[in-house]
Amino acid sequence: MASGDVIAPQRRRLTDLYMRGVSHSFADDDPNEEGVEVWVSKLSPLQRKAAGDKANAARALILAVKNEPEDSPVKLEYIEAAASMGYDDRKSKIELLIAPDVQKAIEEAEAEIAASDKWAENDFLVSLQDAWNDGLSSKYLEDPDDVEAKRVFDALREYTVEVEARVDKARESLAAGWKGRHESEIDEKILDRLIDTAADFRWVEEFHRWQIFFAVRLPEDHKEQYFVDKIEVDELDQRVFDELFSVFTDLSVSSLEGKG
Repeated sequence: MASGDVIAPQRRRLTDLYMRGVSHSFADDDPNEEGVEVWVSKLSPLQRKAAGDKANAARALILAVKNEPEDSPVKLEYIEAAASMGYDDRKSKIELLIAPDVQKAIEEAEAEIAASDKWAENDFLVSLQDAWNDGLSSKYLEDPDDVEAKRVFDALREYTVEVEARVDKARESLAAGWKGRHESEIDEKILDRLIDTAADFRWVEEFHRWQIFFAVRLPEDHKEQYFVDKIEVDELDQRVFDELFSVFTDLSVSSLEGKG
């Protein structure tokens, strides 16, 4: 040991527990240019909360549109968007309004019918669905008269018809609940639904971007964030962002699996 050397190993600190991550390199389109390397880390609970708070703030800005005057330009944009998406008559508007409850009815019908003796005994339905997804669907497309594929298709079709019949009744009942409602009330509910949907999409988008802001670190110092400002994340090429988020998601999933 040289005279100037000392034994002084660095001790790990609690904050180091969230420094786990992976190195990732982005290749340049120009083969003569060197790629860019970053370190992608999982988030600490505090960072996850911060990302959620930022997303909540972005969502609130969109929800605030509901408080705008009826003739405000931003509200008119939502109304025009509804018409452009085909929600320009009473029937289509009601279909949009009851859509969440219809989806719930579909899930309930599928679960309840699947649990009946006819379909649950010996995992009959599950076995049919597995066989269909494991190759018989392709075989049926190639040859609808294939004996095995047709047998499974017919059985699954029978289950599907049962589900659809129950859902149709639920849909009719839900739509009947809007009978007699004034058109202005329906339009108001449509506007609220579109604003809520836009706000939810904004929340997800902002949450993901803030996750990347906190997760990407310098390759030489995993405690130092790579991005100086969140605007840098917003201005990333979509392909780069998608690749970063894929790496981050894989890291998060692998961390959860490791706890199982």
